Amino acid sequence: MIDEKFLAFVWEKRLLGAAVVTTGGENVKVISTGISNNGQGPDFLEAQLMIGNTLWYGNVEIHVKSSDWFVHCHNIDSNYSNVICHVVWKYDADIYHGQGDMIPTIDLSKLIPPFLIEEFKNLMQSVDYIPCASQLNDVPEYVKYDMLQFAYFESLEKKFDVNVKNLKELVYDFDELCYRTLVRSFGFGINNDAFLETSKNLPFNFVLKYATRDDALDALFFGQGNLLGDKLVDDYPKYLLKEYNYYAKIHDFKPQKNVPWKLLRLRPANFPCIRLAQCATVFKKGFHGLDTVLLTRNIDDYYKMFCNPIDKYWNNHVRFDKPATEQNRIIGSKSVDLILINTVIPLLFFYGKYRNIDVFSSEAIEMIEQISPEDNVITRSMEKFGFSAKNALHSQALLYLKKHYCDKKQCLKCKIGAKILKKQL
Repeated sequence: MIDEKFLAFVWEKRLLGAAVVTTGGENVKVISTGISNNGQGPDFLEAQLMIGNTLWYGNVEIHVKSSDWFVHCHNIDSNYSNVICHVVWKYDADIYHGQGDMIPTIDLSKLIPPFLIEEFKNLMQSVDYIPCASQLNDVPEYVKYDMLQFAYFESLEKKFDVNVKNLKELVYDFDELCYRTLVRSFGFGINNDAFLETSKNLPFNFVLKYATRDDALDALFFGQGNLLGDKLVDDYPKYLLKEYNYYAKIHDFKPQKNVPWKLLRLRPANFPCIRLAQCATVFKKGFHGLDTVLLTRNIDDYYKMFCNPIDKYWNNHVRFDKPATEQNRIIGSKSVDLILINTVIPLLFFYGKYRNIDVFSSEAIEMIEQISPEDNVITRSMEKFGFSAKNALHSQALLYLKKHYCDKKQCLKCKIGAKILKKQL
């Protein structure tokens, strides 16, 4: 149960219940535990320790057993030549630098309070929906919301890294990145890959070229999405196919066939044809790439751009040649919220950070705080444990917290888990 992550947590947070001494009997005063290192080399860098009467500056390495120093070949690795202290759970061997100097060792098994270990085991062995469910009542509200804020910004950082990678692949074409990301979002999870592949098959410059020709843009999206078959019956799809064949011949277009469309267990409103028609309408109503994201400040303006009627054919169809119950197929405001939350706002934040223009990053946060929280299984379940989402930033944070912290038992990296463990002291 005791692992290096727990030992590193105890060391970093100074959760030691007794005076610290080395295995050689020298007193240790921890001035600075050092900077946690997630890269190659020792676990903590630039620590400051008073060992005996000598002040040491250097690195600290954490292991479960001191003999792991040799198992991991640190004695012959120059990255560990400046280790000034070895912090372990079990002292079973003296350790040395490559040049033969003994390294002071601290044995934590005699220093960590038993009740702290027991609390850690309870978290790791919990089978509750979230590991800390039974202890949450003792955690102050400010700690919970501080963690939600942290979780949301961590999620934005991950999306930032993805956008940097995609932007590089697109030779730094911000408009194409914005376009592909937006089109992908109309897959609403189930068909994201198919929508993205369609956008790759229909470059943004062609979308701009034909944005004012309603039927042309619909024909191109459906055709490049490989949703126009050759045995169509209704007049509307037959007309679109004719239009598509004309443009495909001019531009040498070929339908995407790499990613199949998923239809199983979809609500009618989420059928690919409906979503693709709604997507095309966004570009016909003035979405011109990154400039639109940078210049559109009011959420209501996005609703006006996104919530527009599509061709009347779709009022009683969800697929070509397949009649369906009559219904207005205008995209709903909740769906627009999801597109803003998952695509537009992260893009605005990304651009602000990438260009070091803080006003855009700040406005992205202001925008998501104006959107109502999402209502789904996770947010409803987390609410039962006292996490009340006040806006979409909180609901996004809850989704991220559950997936990347609670489900993976990353309690030691969570401000809430840390508070629970530190409370024991």
